[in-house]
Amino acid sequence: MKSRLDNQQGFTLVEIIITIVILVVGLSALMGLFPVGLKASHRGATLSTVAMLGEMKMAEVHYVGYDNLTSIEGISAVPGNSGAKLSFAAYSDYQWHLNISSTGISDLVQAIAWIYWNDEGRERNEKFLTFIADYAD
Repeated sequence: MKSRLDNQQGFTLVEIIITIVILVVGLSALMGLFPVGLKASHRGATLSTVAMLGEMKMAEVHYVGYDNLTSIEGISAVPGNSGAKLSFAAYSDYQWHLNISSTGISDLVQAIAWIYWNDEGRERNEKFLTFIADYAD
């Protein structure tokens, strides 16, 4: 005669413990990816803001034109001079500096806009470059 235990089906305690261990290890690995994803998302948003601010400064340079470049606040005409960094009114975490220098070609100047920001306690910067010509002739 068979005992009642021989007919029972199911999982043993050892199988259940092994399954739980595998699930915990797998979920722990997945949880470790969340901070990496959040950091990458934040960095992408920061770089998008930097690109937008740099393009905004380049548009301002083109808008004022060759003859009025010196009217832009914060401009430096000394090559290599970082000058004073100015803050953006609506983006206080970001600063900028604009440098205008000669290209050696008459009626053509180079404009470099630097955008500065802090990333994890370290100052970062990005450079935006354009050329402006005097088309008045």
